[in-house]
Amino acid sequence: MLMSVYCPSLLDQFEQAVAARYQWIREHRKNFDRWFDDSRSDVEVNQILSEMDATRTALLEAANQLREFITANYPLPGATTAH
Repeated sequence: MLMSVYCPSLLDQFEQAVAARYQWIREHRKNFDRWFDDSRSDVEVNQILSEMDATRTALLEAANQLREFITANYPLPGATTAH
């Protein structure tokens, strides 16, 4: 991929964030039904929610940085920079 030449660290950050989110989803999908019963403790729920938020935040941050790099270096004629 051409992006790996121009911004390898951003691309790596994005790939790692996608992989972490994917792993989190795979790990918790199989027990999804348990989220809605009383078998989870508050501590367990808070940990799961914290992990979910961390992977979401990392993915959004990586996507934002990659978008900023692309729009700064390869702007489209007439495009606005609104997010």
